[in-house]
Amino acid sequence: MLSTLFTPGGRIAPRDFFMAMLIIGGVMTAFSLARLISSDLGNMLQKFSLLLLIPFFFILIKRSHDAGRSGWWSVLWFAITAVVFMMIAAIVMQIFPTPLTDNLEALKARAMAEGGLLQTAKMISELPPQTLIDVQREGAVPMAVSTVLTMALSGALINGLNRRAGNNGYGVVA
Repeated sequence: MLSTLFTPGGRIAPRDFFMAMLIIGGVMTAFSLARLISSDLGNMLQKFSLLLLIPFFFILIKRSHDAGRSGWWSVLWFAITAVVFMMIAAIVMQIFPTPLTDNLEALKARAMAEGGLLQTAKMISELPPQTLIDVQREGAVPMAVSTVLTMALSGALINGLNRRAGNNGYGVVA
C-alpha cells in the first residue's frame, strides 16, 4: 500500500483506491483531533497535513489511469473533493454547537460593519490568546467529522465516475 501512496505511475483498483482515501482521511482526522490535546501540536500537524496532498494526488492520478484517462483528470477529482468538503463542513458546523466560534463570527461581522478588514484584524488581535486556542479546539471535532465524511463520499463518487475496466495504455487491470 505504501508504494501506492507515494508513486504517481500505474493504476489502482477501486477497492484499493477507497482504502487509500480512508487511510489519508484517517491521518487527517487524527491531525485535526490533535488540537484537543494541544493547540501547538494541532498547529504543527495541520501544517504537516499539507504534505498529505502528495499521496492524495498520486492516488487520484492512478484512479484516472485505471479508467483509461490522463492523470490530469485528478485536478477535476481534487476540485470535486474540495467542493464536497465545503458542503459537508457547512452542514456539520450547523449540527455541532460552537458558541465560541459563533461569538467570534459575530465579532468579525460587527468589526466589518464598523471599519472593514483592518478593524476586524485589530479586534481579533486584541482577543486573549486563550480565546483563539479555545476556538481552534472547539472546531477540532467538526473538522474531523467533515474530513471522514468527505473522504468516504468523495472516494465513492470518484470510483463511480471512473468505471472503465480492461487493459489500457497505463497498464493491465490491477
